[in-house]
Amino acid sequence: LVGAEYYNSNLLEADGRIRWTVQGGPCFSALALTDLNGNGVKESVYGAMDGNVYAVDSISGEILWTANLGDDVRHGVVVGGNGFAAGSVSGQVALLSGSGEKRWHRDLDGGVTGLVLLEAAGKEMIVAGTSEGWIVFLSLEGEIVGNHRMEAGVTVLTPLALPGVSGLLVGTDGWTVSAFRARPELFDLRMNP
Repeated sequence: LVGAEYYNSNLLEADGRIRWTVQGGPCFSALALTDLNGNGVKESVYGAMDGNVYAVDSISGEILWTANLGDDVRHGVVVGGNGFAAGSVSGQVALLSGSGEKRWHRDLDGGVTGLVLLEAAGKEMIVAGTSEGWIVFLSLEGEIVGNHRMEAGVTVLTPLALPGVSGLLVGTDGWTVSAFRARPELFDLRMNP
């Protein structure tokens, strides 16, 4: 699945041949493959600068649905197997169902600069980074359950990939990189740097 800065995106075969091209956008980003409808085939999901999230049939390239967040969608993450959380530059985070309906949306302080799914103590959370330096923790029901303020805007947000450790790796436009470990007994997510 390949996004582009312009008005199309491609799904490539294993040998590099283009299976299909879909038009829209511009700037397809927030790419994901997930089985939205439970048929055993992963659909292609994109965010774009036109404010839309696109769901595309990965076999035919047919657009199945679009959902509008209002402006540039740059970040997204698969949630619960058939949901998709998307974040926009105006600070909107929305959880979309497999059929494209908004389950909920939240307005955050600053544009969304990263969006990940974090698991600790058997619970999953959606974590958003913002241009204003906030790391915001959202339950799968859309409630804000915690936050942490960095000294500068968040530019990179990724799950901490260490065996047996749940946490985050955060980069900022203040030239810092921080690793945080989630404490399972406090999964309202007070973070330990």
